[in-house]
Amino acid sequence: SNGTATVGTTGVGFDITSSTSYTRDSIAEYGPITASFSANGAIDTELENGSATFTMDSLSGSRFSLSRFSLVTSYRNGVVQVNSVQDLQPVQIALNWNIPEDTLSVLLECDRLFPLRWITLDDSLGIPESLKNTTVSGTAGLSIAGDDVPSYTVDLIADVPESFHGGGRATILVDGDDTTVYSHTLGFSGPRY
Repeated sequence: SNGTATVGTTGVGFDITSSTSYTRDSIAEYGPITASFSANGAIDTELENGSATFTMDSLSGSRFSLSRFSLVTSYRNGVVQVNSVQDLQPVQIALNWNIPEDTLSVLLECDRLFPLRWITLDDSLGIPESLKNTTVSGTAGLSIAGDDVPSYTVDLIADVPESFHGGGRATILVDGDDTTVYSHTLGFSGPRY
C-alpha cells in the first residue's frame, strides 16, 4: 500500500493505492481472493461535505475474476451518494443514503450487459462457452425507509444467444418486500420452447 494525505485549511485530501489478498480454509477452493484498488478524494474540515473516487483495478480468485470498475462517492448535507462510472460495461449502479430522513435506495440499471464477460468464471465451473454472449437489460432496485420493511423491484430481460440450445429470451418482473414476492412475469421463450 502507498498513498498520501494532505491537510489544508479547507480539509483533507487523500490518494491511496493498495493491494490485498485474503484466504481461509472455508474458501480454499476459490482463493486466495486478491484485489488491487485505489481511492482518492477530499473531505472538508467540518466533515460535512466530501467526495471520492474508488477504482477496483482487479478482483479475482482461483475460479473468477471481475473486470475493472469505478465508483464516485459524494457526501453533502447528510446524504451519501455512490454511482458507478461506466468504463467498459453498460451498467449503472446508484446508491442514495439520506441519513437525516433515514432512507436508503439502491438501483442497478443495465442495457445489453454481458455479465459473463464482466465476471469471468473458471472453465471448471462448467458454464458453456455459448452462454458468454448472453446479454441482460433492465433494472433492479431496493428501498428501505426508516422502520418500514425493505422493498424491491426486478425488471430484467436476458437474451440467450442462438448458439445455446437455439437461444431465447428470459424475462422476470417481480416486486415485493421481506415477506412477499409478487411475480408479474417470469418466463422463457425461444424457438425450442
